[in-house]
Amino acid sequence: MQNDVDTDEVVIEGRDHVSIPAWTVFAAGLDPGAFRTWCALAVYATGGSFPNIDEIAAELGIHRTTLYRQLDDLESRGLIRRHRWRRPNGLPAVRYELAWSHPLAEAS
Repeated sequence: MQNDVDTDEVVIEGRDHVSIPAWTVFAAGLDPGAFRTWCALAVYATGGSFPNIDEIAAELGIHRTTLYRQLDDLESRGLIRRHRWRRPNGLPAVRYELAWSHPLAEAS
């Protein structure tokens, strides 16, 4: 992932366009950083896999604690759902489900 120096446009090699549902843009009270995180996750979703939390935070230029806070906000609003699991080697992993057409059910 690389950032254009003059803009906030995020360009990922081979994936330069992602459709973003209009309702996510106008989600009431959504922090701009959380929206940017949702957009980054949408780009990763088009590639079929998500990097680890440290890589996402580094690519967005934010601290991992900030990223966790934004992910919590997105999940509480039904914009994402996190599925935690363990890899065969025992390491934890997370898969993200993004809301494309309507908010996901509230996290339990």
